[in-house]
Amino acid sequence: MDPIAHFDGKGILIVAQAHAITIEAGRSLVHYGAFVMGPLDDSELVVRLIKGGSVDAAILDVELGVKEAILIVEELEREHVPFVFALAELRAQIPADFAGYRLVAVVDELRVIALALFQRSRLG
Repeated sequence: MDPIAHFDGKGILIVAQAHAITIEAGRSLVHYGAFVMGPLDDSELVVRLIKGGSVDAAILDVELGVKEAILIVEELEREHVPFVFALAELRAQIPADFAGYRLVAVVDELRVIALALFQRSRLG
């Protein structure tokens, strides 16, 4: 199965500042069947969504503030929601040796994120 299919029917939370790259990535996730919440940058709203039970997985911008990230990650872990941190930047802005995740509207990058989120999770 194509890893991108893991997004179908899933509630995906994007925690990042709303800018063109994250908005376009969200549109791509919708195209692959996900219900996308975000991009959001209000940590209190994010925590309420997680507690509400509609979040199957989360993609967090690595540039979140430390306090916000801890608050959100603690809630994700409490609710057993898989998550990854990703860079929400254009490829040209990312160092060539960066081995992490990239939140961009590129299917190959979204496949890598899908594998990271769902490969070992209960959601498969």
